[in-house]
Amino acid sequence: MGQLPSHLSHSQYSTFSRCGELYRLERVWHVPTPPAWALIGGKAFHSATEDIDRAAHGSPFVVRSFQEHLDLEVAQVLTGTDYTEMDIRASGRASNAWPNKEDRKWWEFNGPLMVKRWEAFAKTAPLDLALSVSEGGMDVGSSADVPAIEVPFRLIAGSSTIVGYVDRVYRQRADGALVVLDLKSGSTPQPSPAQLGVYKVGLEAKFGEPVRWGYFWDARTGALSERYDLSPFTHERIEWQYESLRFVRDHGLFLPNITKDCSWCGVREFCVYVGGARSSEVPTPWELMDES
Repeated sequence: MGQLPSHLSHSQYSTFSRCGELYRLERVWHVPTPPAWALIGGKAFHSATEDIDRAAHGSPFVVRSFQEHLDLEVAQVLTGTDYTEMDIRASGRASNAWPNKEDRKWWEFNGPLMVKRWEAFAKTAPLDLALSVSEGGMDVGSSADVPAIEVPFRLIAGSSTIVGYVDRVYRQRADGALVVLDLKSGSTPQPSPAQLGVYKVGLEAKFGEPVRWGYFWDARTGALSERYDLSPFTHERIEWQYESLRFVRDHGLFLPNITKDCSWCGVREFCVYVGGARSSEVPTPWELMDES
């Protein structure tokens, strides 16, 4: 049976905005979808950089290579499924160098390069990794301080609970201001700083300190994005956006968005709007409406 997620997140908001039916099939009915190298490689990259940064800041951490993390992610994704490694989808464009697109071989070559770019950036950036200690605040000078890596937050916005994990929280050396940074390993540029804005409000609620600036960091180029002013993202704005999402979601208003992107959608096989071969396995929205 379908079940709505107990909390919301930027990822859910982004998925719902892209296509309501994608959200319904993926997040409510949890239909099986072939794993993707982009997600596996991206997770391996994030895990490798987290190891490096924690070790660099004194945490007793075993630093695994990108290859080790990639193998672990593949094993985890395939465990308990009928999929094999041959079923993992490769994204990107085929080329002479990479005729099979961004597959395992692509990630085994490019993943370590991404990690090296991050190491170089972390050593030269005019930023210092902030320290956090539970809910006590940032940089409180306690022996319990830990580097601000994958910082979790749980934001109450109206009747909604928004959960997120912030890749890194830094301080600018020039003025000590907190900075949100999110690492990206994908090829698609970020259309807006909306994700950073949610993180900004979540961190302010958790630590009680204003967050003004945010960046994306591109693992494919090693470049930092423009500096985004996050002051327009207020608690009121985020509450309105996510309460709106919760309302339409809870009322079953999963409107489809049928575009050329449907051809590579991971839930296409179950989508009634494109005649998916397994669409009969999931009740349609109008069948559920009739039942209610």
